[in-house]
Amino acid sequence: MDRPSSPGAWSFITFLLMRSRSALLVNTIHENTTVSPSRALAAALKKNKAAAKTFDAFSYSAKKEYIEWIEEAKTDATVAKRVATAVEWIAEGKQRNWKYQ
Repeated sequence: MDRPSSPGAWSFITFLLMRSRSALLVNTIHENTTVSPSRALAAALKKNKAAAKTFDAFSYSAKKEYIEWIEEAKTDATVAKRVATAVEWIAEGKQRNWKYQ
């Protein structure tokens, strides 16, 4: 196979490679766009209908932030505290990092 002789040909090849790579990344991101809350969060949301409705309306990433925050807790006491805080914030329509938005 002959090498491209002009620098423009290399730019075009690089462009095609980057384009195909970004298409793969976008497809990968859109394939997994569902998250399921932990049992503790699901039970708390079931008790608070307003929070459940708001949580369902959140985007994938907003839901994921709450779920990861709760799952990162190391003790049951911390999980319970975070679930209570999360349900309160969700009922108010606040996303996880609402202080910085």
